[in-house]
Amino acid sequence: MADLSVDITKLPDEIRDKLAELDLELSEGDITQKGYEKKRARLLTPYIAQQQPQAGIQAVRGPRGDGGGSRQLTRNRRTHRRVTHNEKRYHSEVRQEAVQQALAEMQNRPKPSLPMPSKRTSMMAKSPDRERHDLSSSSDEDSCAGDSELPPPPEMGSPPARLQAGVVPVPIEVPLTRRDAGLQQVGFLLGSCGIQYALTSDACLKGLPKTSSGDVVSFRGWPSLHWVSTEKLPRPPRDWIPPPRPADDSPAHIEHTSAADGSAMGVIVTRASMLSHSRMLSVACNYTEGEHMVCVLDFKRETGLWHAVLASVLNGMHVIFIPYALMKVSPASWMHMITKYRASVAIVKSRDLHWGLLATRDHKEISLSSLRMLLVADGANPWSLSSCDQFLSVFQSKGVRGDAICPCACSSESLTVCVRRAGRGGSSAGRGVLSMSGLSYGVVRVDAENSLTSLTLQDCGQVMPSCVIVVVKIEGPTYLCKTDEVGEICVLCGATGSGYWGLPGLTNTVFRVRPLDADGEPIGEEHYVRSGLLGFLGPGGLVFVCGSRDGLMTVTGRKHNMDDIIATVLAVEPMKFIYRGRIAVFSVRVLRDERICIIAEQRPDCGEEESFQWMSRVLQAVDSIHQVGIYCLALVQPNYLPKTPLGGIHLSECKRRFLEGTLHPANVLMCPHTCVTNLPKPREIHSDVGPASVIVGNLVQGNRLASAQGRDMGYTDDSDAARKYQFISQILRWRAQSTSDHVIFTLLNSKGAVSKVLTCAELHKKAERIGNLLLEKGRVNTGDHVALIFPPGLDLISAFYGCLYVGAVPDTHDTHDAVFVVGALDETIMLRGMRYHPIDIENSVMRCHKKIAECAVFTWTNLLVVVVELDGNDSEALNLVPLVTNTVLEEHHLIVGVVVVVDPGVVPINSRGEKQRMHLRDGFLSDQIDAIYIAYNM
Repeated sequence: MADLSVDITKLPDEIRDKLAELDLELSEGDITQKGYEKKRARLLTPYIAQQQPQAGIQAVRGPRGDGGGSRQLTRNRRTHRRVTHNEKRYHSEVRQEAVQQALAEMQNRPKPSLPMPSKRTSMMAKSPDRERHDLSSSSDEDSCAGDSELPPPPEMGSPPARLQAGVVPVPIEVPLTRRDAGLQQVGFLLGSCGIQYALTSDACLKGLPKTSSGDVVSFRGWPSLHWVSTEKLPRPPRDWIPPPRPADDSPAHIEHTSAADGSAMGVIVTRASMLSHSRMLSVACNYTEGEHMVCVLDFKRETGLWHAVLASVLNGMHVIFIPYALMKVSPASWMHMITKYRASVAIVKSRDLHWGLLATRDHKEISLSSLRMLLVADGANPWSLSSCDQFLSVFQSKGVRGDAICPCACSSESLTVCVRRAGRGGSSAGRGVLSMSGLSYGVVRVDAENSLTSLTLQDCGQVMPSCVIVVVKIEGPTYLCKTDEVGEICVLCGATGSGYWGLPGLTNTVFRVRPLDADGEPIGEEHYVRSGLLGFLGPGGLVFVCGSRDGLMTVTGRKHNMDDIIATVLAVEPMKFIYRGRIAVFSVRVLRDERICIIAEQRPDCGEEESFQWMSRVLQAVDSIHQVGIYCLALVQPNYLPKTPLGGIHLSECKRRFLEGTLHPANVLMCPHTCVTNLPKPREIHSDVGPASVIVGNLVQGNRLASAQGRDMGYTDDSDAARKYQFISQILRWRAQSTSDHVIFTLLNSKGAVSKVLTCAELHKKAERIGNLLLEKGRVNTGDHVALIFPPGLDLISAFYGCLYVGAVPDTHDTHDAVFVVGALDETIMLRGMRYHPIDIENSVMRCHKKIAECAVFTWTNLLVVVVELDGNDSEALNLVPLVTNTVLEEHHLIVGVVVVVDPGVVPINSRGEKQRMHLRDGFLSDQIDAIYIAYNM
């Protein structure tokens, strides 16, 4: 092996970091032993020749030198394998037991038998888009490759410097490539804020993509920026003084956040709010001067910024930042820093607690007895409770106290909402076992601990000092919720955001809320701020958070939280299929309701049959625990979901690619038959007309009325009035004699003035002249048709009566019946009691994706089969399955049973340009079609 001939200690630091990261991937099971050895040899090969002269010396010293290192490496790898065997990423004891019990109960239920999807062997190869991804690399490597080159100190000094100069800073993530997810939305925010200068460090500036001339590339949607490094700057002159202090209500900084649809927004935090919030954190967390704080979070926004950058300066604390690149290599490094500096405060997320548990080989020299506060920034997530409990059980022997674990809840709009106070965890901490069915209806109901449909929540502490919070209805007017209702938490405080930059309408909706009482009256004159967090108030003033507005999915009137669905999916054999726990859950609106979609990264070398077995178990687990159906479940290759700069999943970009058909899944399972329950009722064909028929509006359902009779007109044949109503032309002659000067028609012009009038005598004379013209020059006989082509006016009336005088039939060309041909009757298909023309469905499918060249539909055992020709690579075939299903369901209210993707030219067309659908159907039933992919929707 090449590694036996290289002294690891003499390698460059970047190579040693990559080797350590490779060891971490092996320990977490993200790479096979063969892949590990191959990548390690690739890294070390360039350095074998450089150290070849020392190889002989090393060989002589083998028993004491390299041999000992080999034994140490073997022992470490044994430890890695033990960690991998026992790893449960984001593991929840309660959720795991509930899922396994639910799956066991469903073993005896009848399962629908569906054929496995048919996939062409060429689809097994990687697509051109996938070739740029290394399937055996870490999921965080691509998005965070520059983290190790971005040292914290330059970033630490930037915010205070900008505040001192009176400039409004907008901290954002470092763009690594032009294809970064959400890059254009960030550029829109920078442009709306009028950004002209970008401050960064030398390392960041070197890592940015450059043009051939050496300038930083122009990112799509970004304004023109002047990039300035904050390192190696000259000293300011002695007489330099900062500008005058801005007003307290002026913006101090703009915090970058994003909406549910991925659009970038900037929350304005004023100078007064920033100072008040720092003081509130100091009081709630009891910060004192000289304390040591260890921060693992991103300190450009939210909890990392508020505690580690702002409150620390206010209190004179010493902050030790742990970069994310170091956490990947050494997950227990933050605990070693606590031990080294005897830190009293640590700011982490539940994932850091989980990763720290896995690094068992680094636990020996750890002492956490100095830790008085372990602030968990994502304490509102459903898996944070298990991470906190497991961390306490393992490290209680290392000095961790139960009252030191302090979860909190926060958002960019309301800043910190609540935090559990340190030292009060024993008596004041609370947790509840709630019914997820009740939560889906917006009410709080206590459930049994062994229930399959229960959710265990931990409190996020008490409200911040000098703040008031209320819980309002999620939808509609902002009425206050009852004590057992779930709503959105709103905050009244002097330490919140003041609005969205450049978005006054959305600012009024979020930052100008006036809660209403039961009578619809505001509870006060003050304006509250929506936090975006969903929860309720528990006993003793404890705040419980059970989701967020952005993560809420409303399906058939019930509300489900994305994080709860993720926790359930992760409990179904996560180590066997899910790659590094990377799952995206979102909803798409199809046929007037939300539909849940789950996209997961599968581990390499997963078999087709095993993958679909796992997907069927996921469907059963979600149905049993959440009582909701999954519309689409898709698996993609490792490292293929779009990422945020810190390695998380970019949810809105993932949803966009899914809807546009550019996600490139490896396996897709659509389940419209089970989750679409709002289809229109099938049409019933009445076989016979019976006496039970009813009148519906102007229509008669099931029968026709026998007769209808109007009232008697009251005229007799021998009366004078009867002689007037013999024929309309004769009546006009009679009126021309008896009432010749009576004005019978008046025509108005466009201005409303009278332009022309006709008396009975004038109309009679004009009609006679026109009739004479028809007889002499037109030689019209009785019963002949005459076309009357006039603009609307009195001339048309005169010509009409002229035709009647001579017995001709006037035809105005505006009252004829139009005949429309929509298709041949023998080509129609009957589904759900209604008749459909295939061309209508095919035209809809043709519009849903630009790579569809042709389409044909037919029926098979009451199932709709859609055959589409793909004008592209075989790897793009699975992109079409969800889009075809969505389009037909939305526009025609039909569920597609089978989607067949074929090559161009497969749909037979005769010499007259007519599709031979029956020939295509016969080929499909006899398995004579060489399909790229055949998907059977459940």
